[in-house]
Amino acid sequence: MTPMKLFLTAAALLAAGCSVTAGGQIPCADDSSCPSDYPVCQSGKCVAGTSTSALTVAIIGVDGKSAGAPLKGTVTVKASAHAKAGVKSVTLSAGGTSQNPTGNVAEVYSFSLDTTKLADGSVSLSAIVTAGDDQTATSATFSITVDNTPPTITAPSGSGAPVLSQAFASAGTVVNIDLSVNEPATLVATATDGTHTFPLLEVDSGAAGVRRLSFNATASVPAGSYKVTIIATDTAGNSSSITDSTNTPLRFTVVALPSQPTITPGASPVTVSATDLTASVVQHSGYTYAWKLSSGVITAGQGSNFITFTAPSAVGTILLSCDEVDAAGTHSPTATTQVAVIAAASQPTITTVVNGVNADSVVASSTGNQASVTPHANMTYTWSVNGSLTGFTGQGSAIITYLAPPSGTVALSVTEVNLAAVASAAGTKTMTVVASSLNPISITTPANVTSGTAGNAANVTNQTGVTFNWTISSNGVITAGGGTNSIQFNAGVTGTDVTLNVTAVQTNPATGAVSTTAPAIVHVVAAPVINSFSAARTTVTSNTSTTLSAMITSDGCGTSGNCKVTINSAGGTQLGSDLNNGSNGPIPTANLSAASTIFFLTVKNSAGSSAQATVVVTTVALPSFTSGTFTVTPNPTVFGANSNLTFQSPTYSASVVGPGTIVDSTGASIATIPSNSTITTPSTIVQPNVSTTYFLVVQNAGGSSATASAFLEVRDTFSIGHTPPAAFLGATATLLPNGKVFIAGGASDTSCTTPSNAAFLYDEHNDSYTSVGPMNRARCQHTATLLPDGTVLLIGGTTDTHTEIYKPDSASGTFVADVSLPTTTAVTRRQHTATLVTCSNVVLVAGGIDLSNGNTVQNTTEKLALTTAGSPTGNFSSTNTVTLKDNRSQHTATFFPSGSTLSCKILIAGGSAGGTGKTAEIYTANDSATADTSAATKNGGNGSDMVVAGRTQHTATLLTSGKVLLAGGIALPSTTAIATAELFDPTQLGAGQTSFAATSSLVNPRTLHSATKLSNGKVLIAGGNGSTSGSAELYSATGTSPVVVGNMNAARSLHTTTPIFSGLFLVLGGNSTASAELFDPE
Repeated sequence: MTPMKLFLTAAALLAAGCSVTAGGQIPCADDSSCPSDYPVCQSGKCVAGTSTSALTVAIIGVDGKSAGAPLKGTVTVKASAHAKAGVKSVTLSAGGTSQNPTGNVAEVYSFSLDTTKLADGSVSLSAIVTAGDDQTATSATFSITVDNTPPTITAPSGSGAPVLSQAFASAGTVVNIDLSVNEPATLVATATDGTHTFPLLEVDSGAAGVRRLSFNATASVPAGSYKVTIIATDTAGNSSSITDSTNTPLRFTVVALPSQPTITPGASPVTVSATDLTASVVQHSGYTYAWKLSSGVITAGQGSNFITFTAPSAVGTILLSCDEVDAAGTHSPTATTQVAVIAAASQPTITTVVNGVNADSVVASSTGNQASVTPHANMTYTWSVNGSLTGFTGQGSAIITYLAPPSGTVALSVTEVNLAAVASAAGTKTMTVVASSLNPISITTPANVTSGTAGNAANVTNQTGVTFNWTISSNGVITAGGGTNSIQFNAGVTGTDVTLNVTAVQTNPATGAVSTTAPAIVHVVAAPVINSFSAARTTVTSNTSTTLSAMITSDGCGTSGNCKVTINSAGGTQLGSDLNNGSNGPIPTANLSAASTIFFLTVKNSAGSSAQATVVVTTVALPSFTSGTFTVTPNPTVFGANSNLTFQSPTYSASVVGPGTIVDSTGASIATIPSNSTITTPSTIVQPNVSTTYFLVVQNAGGSSATASAFLEVRDTFSIGHTPPAAFLGATATLLPNGKVFIAGGASDTSCTTPSNAAFLYDEHNDSYTSVGPMNRARCQHTATLLPDGTVLLIGGTTDTHTEIYKPDSASGTFVADVSLPTTTAVTRRQHTATLVTCSNVVLVAGGIDLSNGNTVQNTTEKLALTTAGSPTGNFSSTNTVTLKDNRSQHTATFFPSGSTLSCKILIAGGSAGGTGKTAEIYTANDSATADTSAATKNGGNGSDMVVAGRTQHTATLLTSGKVLLAGGIALPSTTAIATAELFDPTQLGAGQTSFAATSSLVNPRTLHSATKLSNGKVLIAGGNGSTSGSAELYSATGTSPVVVGNMNAARSLHTTTPIFSGLFLVLGGNSTASAELFDPE
């Protein structure tokens, strides 16, 4: 056996953390290195089996301790013992003692070892095993280190208490404690004031063998006294501590940072060389104060909050400074203040002046007596007169004025006092009081003088043996008599009074007696200035009045009174009156009859100075008309005729100045005309739209006038008609051969929301409406065609294909529905056209919207054949018709009559659906009721005949010239009303020609309006829902130059305009209320 090997292996086993009860884990050298439960050493590991060794023992180690670790107190030592004969006993030898195990597990034995019974240091252990056959074996020695002594904390020198770097710490400073420990140990240190505890951190001291604990007194550390405790624990777990005590001073104080003090000087300023001066700051406990003076000497209190000092001997400034210092020696920011050092007051010398001269006596009860001293800068003066500090003026200054007593003496005393309130020795003087023989005086002077004048006088009563001393304010100059009782002076500028003072001094005998008087105030006023003097008219009509006006400079009248303003005529008649200061006219009026009159304005100010101005007024005769009359032609005239007006004037009288002026009833000037002549108004003067009275006014130079008048009657073109029985929006109105008007259908809104089935006859003779309905269908935006037989064909405007005929009824004398002739169209239609083609006796229906098919826009056409008498023959047919080239609604269809350029053809224009509306096509319906497809064209067939402006809801009118006028409508594809117009010229239809050309635009944009050709060939355009739906205008017969012809009495669109036998035109419907009016083209 090799016990040493067992010891080493067991030690290594424990160090490696291997289990002594697990096979294949314990390293070994031979069997002696293995425990009894795994006794065989195989391939370097202990495994189960049978060992050939008879007896082994080894110390495994100290339970829970690593090899070589210092031990203290009682520890458990474990040993392994094995014997083939069985283990009889195992003992442990340590430091000369032997002890038995406290227990065993299998072949591992535990021994409780009290190290305190062993000496500190290295101790050898050995285990002895006795087998059952009494054989023994001893293990190799096992060394342990015993340490039961705590570490020792000392100063770095090795003795004494640790060293604190400072006893006081301000916020932001660090306290260090340097120490030494006699063995390796862990240090834990705290500082506490009894309420707060803070750790100290170990830092590198930079010196070998010296350990340093550091405490940072941050701003969060409260001020106070902190006790330090230090605990040292060695590697064996022994610990020792030290804390603040008498023999071990471990305490420091944290103090708050000092604050900048505020210095309060005891006095400021101070007198040079003054002693026992003081300055102080507020005392804070635990702080001292460092004082400095820029000059002077601190005599007591340095280090405290209160010092005394002596001022320097020179005038100047002392800069005092002070720092607050805490116990750690930290200084606050320096506080400073300045104390002025001023000169000492000196004893003054009194000078007395009486009546302007030095004197030692004063007149009894006299006033104005003066005493003075030489003033020094920054000094005041304390006076007393006969022991009293009051009863005189000037206290505190270098000069006083006092009243002399009736008798006796005047005792004067004064001290000079500097700003430090230090007074000098008093200066004194005594005055003798003497009697006076002077008489009182009083100044006589004018109350007002004119600015800039000379020789103004002032005086007092003369006295024997008396000299008079005069003074005058800066706005005047004494020019003579300054030492006498009477003076002359010049006045200055206005705005400042002249003040005169005089003193009477008794010179014989020379008693020094003086008599004074109150000053005289003389007002300086401006010389009177007439800014203006004028007549309202310098030429007036005989026996009339004029007003004279004057403007006078305001301060020319003096501040205490009025100017005297007088106006006289050349004959001496006074017309004026007093005028308040600065007032303006008017001056009272005066009757004039002479050929001319001179008026004089005289203004005198309060000082007696005067100014004058004149004005001349000429008198002329009253104007008149001598012969002839004032007329205007043409008269009467029609609204909108736009004729130039011609005026005829009478002869004027010789008194008229210039030409006559023609004005209307509002006073607006129309023209000027010379005497006895006629004048045509310029073309820029438009004839009025209402009847107007014109006046011819002539004036003379005096502004009087004579007036002649002429009345112009203007007749309106529209007059209100009899109220119809219903609103007719989208209705039809057809003139019958008997002169009556057949009115059918319509609605109360432009969308035809609720169509009407009503029908009426309008009779212009009694201006009445008679019902001839109801119709079979309610209709709106339908067509009504007057057939050659006198009947009216109604098509569309309803939700089915039904049409109906109205005819005259001889029995009733009215107009009734003809139910015997029912006709139908191929599709429902609204906003279509129906054209009577007289050449072939057919009615052509084109386009429109299909109400039964979602309001789709149609391109179909169909015909209704008529008999030779003009009556319908049956239903409509689309046989032998041509489909329109564009789908159209709200378009126009214009029929060219036989013999015209496009004889028996129809121009269909605008209203395209989904397009620009800039297309037109020619449609021919021939005698055999077949379509003339060769004549049907789109865009003129050659692309040169497009409409100039895309439009729908427009009008198309066949002019006398054979051209077609297309006007207004909506500019497709927008919904904006337009004012453009164009002419279709059928003679230009063909290749290379332009058949559509722009013409004069409407005065106002229009859509859904009416266009009606008058008997004179002109075209009346009325209404529409553009910007001026109530206006109307006329195109010339050539389709150019539209002019406004007035306003209808109501705004209208989708209305009708129908000629009636009287030559008037019936304008009907077109708004949501029932109304009608008549248009007079004459």
